[in-house]
Amino acid sequence: MALEWQLISTITQFRGGMRSTGDTFIEISRACVPGGWLLLTVVKGEVDQASTSFYPDSEHIWDGSSLPQNALHQHAAVSA
Repeated sequence: MALEWQLISTITQFRGGMRSTGDTFIEISRACVPGGWLLLTVVKGEVDQASTSFYPDSEHIWDGSSLPQNALHQHAAVSA
């Protein structure tokens, strides 16, 4: 069975305040798996990167939006 990915957040970082070649785009998606959620974070920039994480939630009650959006933006600013 194929995973069904659901996009839960998109973050765009512009260099110099305008869109350019060096911009970074971050997409966070989730897929329902036994025992919780598989998270996929894709960073598209000068070098594309991807990582996966597991969020335990056996009842699958997480709606994907319990993190404040500004927390995601703060994390992206620090890791860039």
